[in-house]
Amino acid sequence: MKILLYGVSHKSTPIQIREKYVIPQDLIATQYQDITQFDGVTEVVILSTCNRTEYYLYVDETTFMHGEMLRYIAEYTGFDVSEVISTSYGKSNNDVGEHLFHVTTGLDSLMIGETQILGQVKKALAESQKHHAVGPILSSLFNKAIAFAKRMHTTTKIDQVSFSPSTAAVKIMNAEFEDLVDKRIVLVGAGEMIQIVANQLAKQKVEQVSIVNRTLAHAEKVSDEMNEYTSSLHHPDKLRRYFSPFELKSLPVILAKADVAVVAASADGYLITPELLEKVAEIRKTEKSLLLLDLSVPRMIDPKSILFEGCTILDMDQISAQNGKTNEVREEVIKTIKEELEEELEKFSFWYRERKAVPYLNEIRSRNTLLKDRTLKSIQQKLPELSTHEYEVIDKHMASIINHLSRSPIQAMKEAAKMEKSENKQDYLDIYGKFFGLKISKEQPEKESEADE
Repeated sequence: MKILLYGVSHKSTPIQIREKYVIPQDLIATQYQDITQFDGVTEVVILSTCNRTEYYLYVDETTFMHGEMLRYIAEYTGFDVSEVISTSYGKSNNDVGEHLFHVTTGLDSLMIGETQILGQVKKALAESQKHHAVGPILSSLFNKAIAFAKRMHTTTKIDQVSFSPSTAAVKIMNAEFEDLVDKRIVLVGAGEMIQIVANQLAKQKVEQVSIVNRTLAHAEKVSDEMNEYTSSLHHPDKLRRYFSPFELKSLPVILAKADVAVVAASADGYLITPELLEKVAEIRKTEKSLLLLDLSVPRMIDPKSILFEGCTILDMDQISAQNGKTNEVREEVIKTIKEELEEELEKFSFWYRERKAVPYLNEIRSRNTLLKDRTLKSIQQKLPELSTHEYEVIDKHMASIINHLSRSPIQAMKEAAKMEKSENKQDYLDIYGKFFGLKISKEQPEKESEADE
């Protein structure tokens, strides 16, 4: 059995290729259904965010075929298998664990230390559980990574030195303009990323923010919430309107008056195109430039729009590049997390290697339970005059004796599984298994039974 990872991220793949790998929410169920049907696949977790798409698999390597998975990804993305191989990365076993721990803590993020990824990893695990695609191995791996990330956010200053794409966008706005208070800002979308941007703008008391969304009710809801929040911060005795909702069809008119637009949405095609910007230019009565920040993956601003005069366009990768500089505090926090991470990964490595001994441990416990039950039945037949209490006392002491006798072989199996040289690992287990007279079927499930008390 082996843990595998297939993936792309901002580190391996540019956005124009990476966006082809993104899995919309309405296709997640289909992918789980498809992949769990592949030969040898026993567990799957799919992590798809704006900056990465990753497939975590637990497979029986004797029947699983890498080519089948690669062809599946190729068919979905529209690339050739050779292109999938060249644009993606693959990892196995301990390397998968190390990678997931880095991802969950934000060390592998576009914005080092950003906190949104922790919620996205938790959501990915919950989604896999919803589709009954995860088992004890990946569930344990993900839960260990989530617990570690939570602990790091609590014990270090990572929350104070991290950026999310949304906060990075606001930082770019502040660098572009001396004061945002009187600037006209357009937010396209109404999801979490837009709400984070809106929250930051509310704190800065920006007076003219338009929220544009395909569904007007969603834009109205976010606008109402942000108006209440902004008023509570700056003049709690009076409700003022800083945020205004608009339908998507109003976008050309709204952009014509804007200084900045932030796009974080999803659609079948681009929302901002050269043709739309032509309409904006016809309405716009000023030569001032328009800053367009695209937080969407796939991108919602047509890359050809960069040729349009008077517009500065930054996509997710470019926003990251402008905010990628680290400071001394952040470097110290990252160093601390990596030191803690080494110890945590060693624990996971030991735990995972122990899993190789599970079929042997189950066989020992099963055999001992059978022996105890047969012996107790024989005693009941030969000594029928014993009371129920006396039988219970005998049963308890027999269990204690068997547990004591089993302790050494069980510990030996676990130690054999922990052997560093993986090529010898199964050999040691087989030797111990034969020594203790264990018969292990290759089809035996790798689910550990509870130890007898």
